[in-house]
This record gives sequence, structure tokens and C-alpha cells, in this order.
Amino acid sequence: LSSTWLEYPLIVDIDNDGIPELISHIRASNDPTSFLSYLSNQIRIFNINSGKLLKTIRTHYFEGQNYLLADVTGDCIPEVFVVFANWESNPEAVRKRIGCYDLDGNLLWVSDSTYAKNVVYGQYDFGDIIHIADFNQDGI
Repeated sequence: LSSTWLEYPLIVDIDNDGIPELISHIRASNDPTSFLSYLSNQIRIFNINSGKLLKTIRTHYFEGQNYLLADVTGDCIPEVFVVFANWESNPEAVRKRIGCYDLDGNLLWVSDSTYAKNVVYGQYDFGDIIHIADFNQDGI
């Protein structure tokens, strides 16, 4: 396994076997002059020991660091959260919103509010880094 610029891998145990998997995205373009070199529409899950690709989750476009995995349903299986870019290849209904996928790549929901309503980014807005917290301390 190797990593290049604009890649932000995560380490998450997705199957509860005590051995974490390596989670990464793949850039939509390797051309550094293209906006697509900042965007991805795939999250890949690898066996951390062998480097074998276990699964690919196809998503709408997001900037590389704008995703995370967390179990918010309490079933010990993480969901995938993505901050969708304001990009012409994304459907209008998901631009500037947060989406949640299951590990099979099913889009579970899209936020009803958009992010950065009072911020001017320019023509393209790729979002920001997503974080998550358990504010009510219920474990979910």
C-alpha cells in the first residue's frame, strides 16, 4: 500500500475482529491541474496486514479528507459520512450536504441543511473536514 498527496487514510476495525482495516479514498484524477485531483468518489477498505482490497464504496464527489467512519446506530458496524462537494458532477440534491452510507455502499440519508451558508468559497466549494461527537453521552 502507498499513499500520495491529498490522501488521508483512516484506521478502523469495521468487522469487530480486533484487527483494524485501512480506509482510504482514491482521487478522481491524477492531473494536479484538474479540480478532480482534489476530489474523490470512492472509499476503499483494505486488509491492513496483507494490503488486499476488501471493498470499494462508491459515493458522490467529496474532497479527500472530508469523510469519516463512525457507528451511530449502536450495531457495532460503522457508517460512512461524507461531506459532498459543491461540484457540477454531483446531483444538485446532494451538493453542500452531508451524506451517510452503509458499508455496502447504500446511501442511507442526506442532510436536509447545507453547510457553509454564510461563507463564500468561490465557484467550487469542496466543504471542510467532518468531525463527530457524542454530545448527549448515550454511546451512539
